[in-house]
Amino acid sequence: DAWVLRRPPVVKNDPSASNTHREWRILRALEGTDVPHPPPVLYCEDAEVLGTEFMLMGVVDGFTPGFELPEPFLGDITLRHGLAMAYVDGLVHLAAVDWRRRGLADLGKPEGFLERQVPRWLAQLERYGTRDLPELDFLANWLSANTPTMSPAAVIHGDYSPFNVMVAPQPPARLAAIVDWDTGTIGDPLLDIGHLLARWTEPGEDPIITEQAGGSAGYPSRQQLADRYANLSGRDLTALPYY
Repeated sequence: DAWVLRRPPVVKNDPSASNTHREWRILRALEGTDVPHPPPVLYCEDAEVLGTEFMLMGVVDGFTPGFELPEPFLGDITLRHGLAMAYVDGLVHLAAVDWRRRGLADLGKPEGFLERQVPRWLAQLERYGTRDLPELDFLANWLSANTPTMSPAAVIHGDYSPFNVMVAPQPPARLAAIVDWDTGTIGDPLLDIGHLLARWTEPGEDPIITEQAGGSAGYPSRQQLADRYANLSGRDLTALPYY
């Protein structure tokens, strides 16, 4: 059998990221749910084996759309609408997971989750910032002053984008797996849809992360993605600009 090995990086910029055991716990908890994910095989915490903790996962048949679209998705622009909606559907399924019953009640601290985000990211920026950002203070102050009431807590991915999903190789478009769960936690699931939409581009805009995150023929708009999430999840997106 072929497996995929995951281990922490040698250098960690964010102490809370690249947590292999956290990723293992989430993948195990997602077994039997509607959330597509790599099958967890083994977790080893004994650093004597490979010099660090590590985990093994099963191989997933699919492609990562953030890097490059293969055929038929590249040539047939009519498939792109369904592809983008599949990203949203993955988040809807994730937000519906009963994390308490799945043994993840101690994975995170939902209370005060949103209030901790701005200080957390400012502290991270201080660790490896390389240039002045004139609007940063204004943005941080606005976010702190406009923190909404948190949406009901759910499992969140923490870095959701076309780079962290795998799509089945043949249409109709569907997610084969959501990957890279090392920043997952229990928090406000609207951060995941907000993260996806913040990196999504409209026609005429410069790509933010990749040309495969909107911005070209066939892809839906941010509003269409948001509407699908709201309709399927039943969650209130009134405060979506914050996220």
